[in-house]
Amino acid sequence: MRATHRGTLAWIAAAAVLTLTTAPPARAQAPAEGRPTVAMDGKWHFTVAPYFWCSGIKGNVSVKGLPAVPVEVPFSDAIENFHSST
Repeated sequence: MRATHRGTLAWIAAAAVLTLTTAPPARAQAPAEGRPTVAMDGKWHFTVAPYFWCSGIKGNVSVKGLPAVPVEVPFSDAIENFHSST
């Protein structure tokens, strides 16, 4: 492994350690006044919380030895060209 790769990996590892050690602690939400906490009733409860990240692509793409080509794909174009096998 070249020295530049080791240096890059060291920076990534340092950033990950810093991020994980400086994250704020999670705290439980206090129940509203006069409302019992339903999670303590001994039954299973489920919540559906869909998570969706919208992003596009903007930058330059190149192959070794060839000039860079600018690329810009907004999220709306990316989702139009998205195909699923299901």
